[in-house]
Amino acid sequence: MDLTPDRLTLGVACLGNLFEEMSDRQAQALLESAWDAGIRSFDTAPHYGLGLSERRLGDFLGSMPAGAARVSTKVGRLLVDNPDGAKQWDGDLFRVRATRLRQWDFTADGIRRSLADSLRRLRIDRVETLYLHDPEQSPDPEAAVSEGMAALSELRSDGMTQHVGVGSMDVAMLAEAAQNCDVTELMVAGRHTLVDDSASKSVLPMARKRGVRVAATAVFNSGLLAQPEPGDLFDYGQASAALVALARRIADVCRAHGTDLPTAALHYPTRDNAVTSVVVGMRTPDQVRQNIERVQSPPDSALWRALAAEGLLQAAV
Repeated sequence: MDLTPDRLTLGVACLGNLFEEMSDRQAQALLESAWDAGIRSFDTAPHYGLGLSERRLGDFLGSMPAGAARVSTKVGRLLVDNPDGAKQWDGDLFRVRATRLRQWDFTADGIRRSLADSLRRLRIDRVETLYLHDPEQSPDPEAAVSEGMAALSELRSDGMTQHVGVGSMDVAMLAEAAQNCDVTELMVAGRHTLVDDSASKSVLPMARKRGVRVAATAVFNSGLLAQPEPGDLFDYGQASAALVALARRIADVCRAHGTDLPTAALHYPTRDNAVTSVVVGMRTPDQVRQNIERVQSPPDSALWRALAAEGLLQAAV
């Protein structure tokens, strides 16, 4: 796949105040800059800021032509009111008040309720893709997938979504879904990257075999592949010294071939023809500009050969 702005999906977890607060004005500026740059695909979830990400995206989409955007969201965490939470901060990664609680629910009723709530916040009547969100973390993963995928298939038949699948960082769960479930798309989070390509061993081959689309997300692994420094994040936690050293070695090779590490990280997933989109989180218009420039400046193929020669490709944590 050739990476173009149209095949770049903006991951909008930051609109839910991921790690730090963002104003409505900042959210609007980010979305406007992405739209002006040609990005038409957006990925969100109820989990992101207890619905705040979806609400802010919906406020923006309400001013855009109907049907012009492609939106994916997720189900499995139903949001329920928490009247006592107005003075408490959410206990997850999002800087929002705990006015709602996340409740695992992969039943058909729970999934339909979750999607209906998401559509109200998003101000649209259907989504392009609907994922089961982290089913491996639920109390009963097997039931979550079996019941959840049955519900998603019904929603697809009803015309509420075009593609259905699983979004996860768990390679075993993704491989199971690719092999045994009626999925049309998988969101591979942080497992098809320059420092962790564990999905290439099982998930991607099965996706190719079954004609399942793959959205590669978290391609910077929470920041490590943007600019590796001690204390950087990897999968939302602090990166180990070994991972920082690995990322720096890859960055050195990138510089020797006239590119930089973030550019290589963006383009790396597209080398597998199962990948149909790359999902990237951005926080500011300047980051949008930088990433669009990177999209338009793909590395020379000699870079991949050099990384392979030094044993730096397909490294897995």
